[in-house]
Amino acid sequence: MKPHINDGIKLLEHISQLRSKVGVIYGLPQIGKSSYALNLAKAYGLIYVDITQELLPLLQHKLGVYDHIDFADHALAQIRQLQNGLIVDEVEPLLATFGKQKTSAFFQRLTQLEPIHPLILVTRLTGFVQNANFAPARLLFISG
Repeated sequence: MKPHINDGIKLLEHISQLRSKVGVIYGLPQIGKSSYALNLAKAYGLIYVDITQELLPLLQHKLGVYDHIDFADHALAQIRQLQNGLIVDEVEPLLATFGKQKTSAFFQRLTQLEPIHPLILVTRLTGFVQNANFAPARLLFISG
């Protein structure tokens, strides 16, 4: 069952109250996570970024060099400059350049970030999300 848009708004409202305003929308491939995240961004006035279409081409020269912690800290710096929160989708091609161990470290780092505005990551990497020890209220699982 797909969550209602209000479930995403509850996620946003919850993480907005936290010191670490990071949440994750996750689930299996091809079940509507991107559409859901885009609708949530529109409903809540957030910026939606699809890494594969908007950011990855800019980072192409850094792939394999761009460290996982640098990327997490770079995302945090970018959010500080925004007026609203940010939803980042299609992160898998970038994370694939980190390797399995560094991808796991990246998700652990996300649990520690303290952005001014909400940051929501959208991913199909359910295992990494579950192993990162996010508080359940910071997660929204979409099952199709």
